[in-house]
Amino acid sequence: MSDPDAFQLGEWTVQPSLSRIVRGEPRTRPETGSEVRPEIRIEPRYMDLLVYLAQASGRVVSAEEILERVWAGQVVGEHSVYQAIARLRKALGDDSSQPRYIETVPKRGYRLIARQSASQSASQNAGRESAATPAPGEGADLPPPSRELNPGDRPPEERRSGARLGSWSGPLSGGARAWRARVRAHRRWIVPLALSVTLVCVALLWLAVRQGAAPEAIRTVAVLPFETLGDDQAYLYFAEGLGTELINALGQLSNPRVVGPVSSFGLPAEGTTPAEAGRLLGADALVSGQVLRADDHLRVFIRILDTRDGRQLWSRSYDRPLSDVYEVQRDIARSVVESLRGGVSDAEMARLTPPAPDILAAYDYYLLGQHYRSTRTEEGLRRALELYQQAAGTDPNYAPAYRGLGLSYLLLSYYGNLPLAQSQQLARPALDKALELAPDDAETVAVLGLWRYLRGEYGLAEHQLEQALAQRPDDAEAWVWLGLAMQRQGRLRDALASLEQARRLEPLSVLVAVDHARALGRSGERARALSELQALVGGSRATPQLERNLADLALESGDLAGAYRWADSALGQGERESASMAMMALTLACVGEADRALRWAERTLAKEFPSQSARDRLEILYQVLGDVAGLKGLVEIERAALSVDQSPDLEWRRVEALSGLSALLDGRPGEAARALEKALGGRTDAVVASDYDLVYLGSLAHAYRQSGDPRRAAQWLDRARQRLDELRAQGWDSQWLHYAAVRLTLLQEGVDAALVELEQWTSGWAVAAGLLANDPVLEPLRKDPRFPALHEALRAEEQAAWNQIKGQRSAGNAVRPWPCPQGATYSPRPTLVQTGGRRLKRWPTMNGSSASTWRSITRLSARPSRTRLRQHGVRMARVEKDR
Repeated sequence: MSDPDAFQLGEWTVQPSLSRIVRGEPRTRPETGSEVRPEIRIEPRYMDLLVYLAQASGRVVSAEEILERVWAGQVVGEHSVYQAIARLRKALGDDSSQPRYIETVPKRGYRLIARQSASQSASQNAGRESAATPAPGEGADLPPPSRELNPGDRPPEERRSGARLGSWSGPLSGGARAWRARVRAHRRWIVPLALSVTLVCVALLWLAVRQGAAPEAIRTVAVLPFETLGDDQAYLYFAEGLGTELINALGQLSNPRVVGPVSSFGLPAEGTTPAEAGRLLGADALVSGQVLRADDHLRVFIRILDTRDGRQLWSRSYDRPLSDVYEVQRDIARSVVESLRGGVSDAEMARLTPPAPDILAAYDYYLLGQHYRSTRTEEGLRRALELYQQAAGTDPNYAPAYRGLGLSYLLLSYYGNLPLAQSQQLARPALDKALELAPDDAETVAVLGLWRYLRGEYGLAEHQLEQALAQRPDDAEAWVWLGLAMQRQGRLRDALASLEQARRLEPLSVLVAVDHARALGRSGERARALSELQALVGGSRATPQLERNLADLALESGDLAGAYRWADSALGQGERESASMAMMALTLACVGEADRALRWAERTLAKEFPSQSARDRLEILYQVLGDVAGLKGLVEIERAALSVDQSPDLEWRRVEALSGLSALLDGRPGEAARALEKALGGRTDAVVASDYDLVYLGSLAHAYRQSGDPRRAAQWLDRARQRLDELRAQGWDSQWLHYAAVRLTLLQEGVDAALVELEQWTSGWAVAAGLLANDPVLEPLRKDPRFPALHEALRAEEQAAWNQIKGQRSAGNAVRPWPCPQGATYSPRPTLVQTGGRRLKRWPTMNGSSASTWRSITRLSARPSRTRLRQHGVRMARVEKDR
């Protein structure tokens, strides 16, 4: 098979249309008599690059030009060019130190230096096509410039999608003569047509100017993760940190709006076109960068692409000593803003300048700490603490190090096993020091708002967070914390507005999406909440936190099999987190598997100190099972973590509320009333959550009634009913609110009204069956002859769900049957995964149409430990009998 577009490059014959190169004289195959020559296949993209270099006729072509012409604006960096050049050199047998084909011109680009000519087959084809083929030696040996190689001449849809370049558009040598002859033959009409087109364009431009038309403004920009160049990936955190710091600097300005780093960095590294990135991130422009750090030298290349048409709007490179990294950051931020909107004021320039440590090593520690803090795992947060401490120790006047230190302590109280009192005690001095060094730092003010939120000081937290957002409106985390503070005050609609703003800033962030989905669930939009979270499943975004919240939403929607699937998947992601174990325990309780549920609860409590998320789920679990001993044990764990001097008021109230529920379930209403009064008395904001607190209020009223104090019972019932009406007015429509309404109706209006309320509440809530069976407040309801039929229907749903789960388990792998999408099956063989320089086994693999959306091994460190491997889904030899 011949290629009409083939050309000779040194000793190689390049065949673009066939994506191959062949070398040497043909030899005859004895068995067939056909002629063959050694050949090497070339990837189409690399062949495009070779063709483009050939058409440059020895001209030096920059990496920027190659990205623009060959990759046609796709979101890739110079590293892709380096890799392509290296692959071509390897295929051609070339040596970069003594090049014979492709020469690297330092700081300029690349050029083809081998002699080029038309191949014999191409010349023969050209002779057949045209009788006017000149004699050999006449005219140029290279092809005419190909229209396909000019992105400006390609259809807009191809330019936007990053379509690959084609091969030669015309034949070589003799074909070139024919091509030129055709051009001369049509010159008579080309010139008048060009003049006509020019006049039309001038007229349209004049009309546009008259009508005040202007190019569409760049309203939103996303900064993609900066790439590290070269073989040494040890400085990956440094490149990532530079990109994050650029986002933080641009976020100081109101125009253009900047997409948050979590979403920007969550895009696939290769193959995403500007149009796709713009759609996913809601961005009009993309800023990408490449960083080369070698010893004490720093080289940074930045460019901006328009996501609407793939055009490159601006590019620049910086070659500086490493000690000038802060100047480079400032120059990049200023240049980016100027290119997007035309100018930067002196006041804005001052806000764009990042705080610089006196000692460069402190900045290294800080950036690496930022990297680990973003993991939101206990291990990652503890590593971040060490790095922030090293940064502060290296430069005691570097404020961001103290801010990171304080925030990591606070996050460990939720994501780790650090008691809240201890985290508050450790965080506050660090935050005070950060504020002393940088009094106007909005990020530190926001973290102080979080500190107050965790103490239950929701009004003060809201005030400080609003102050911070006035300076830094791009801080997605601060918007989330503000939304949480508003929820605890019962203002769900305001909270949703704040969380939706956070979603606009971070559309792909799991952390933001989870809190937004929780708020949507409390407003009754559970289907939308599930849809938003399910859209994030797959790749590196499938975190245990995401899957636990999917399990929660599935329970609220009555999907018991789905809840089990997500709970099991969260467990399978790695070394057992207490929150994931508690989620599995609660799910098993909801399908009637009490013994298995209690075994998982025991494993959860065996942790040094279960996380707050785990303890919240265990509180619900013990109510579902009516387990007095379990509640008592949980009370003791909570009480042991209290500190007389350091624990905030909210923590004491939480322990008293839990103690009151335990006493009420144990038949001690007087003791329950005293404990619940301590928890709720004198407080208007939530102790746990606004809707869940209605359960405490109803329990307190019932405890007073049972202990012979109807007056106090009536007072608390009135307060509970008033609070219920307030929450409904604020848009609350959660399952806990409906459940609390049934209890209040029973206490105020009797069994008949409560049954009506219960029948109207057709929620499918998986938790309801256990609560209805064991809640002491609902005892009059259980004595009614109409109740058993309703409760038996709920239990039948539980049994059907468990049968479905068991059936799906037996259809899967014997060791790990879940998670498995419907229609997918498990392969009995492990697959080998190359990562971090090591070959790892991944077991099991999934085959099926849905399997591509499920998790793969990602984010492994260069030297993964056994613990790290377990955290990312690598199978270890164990059999889990309780699932």
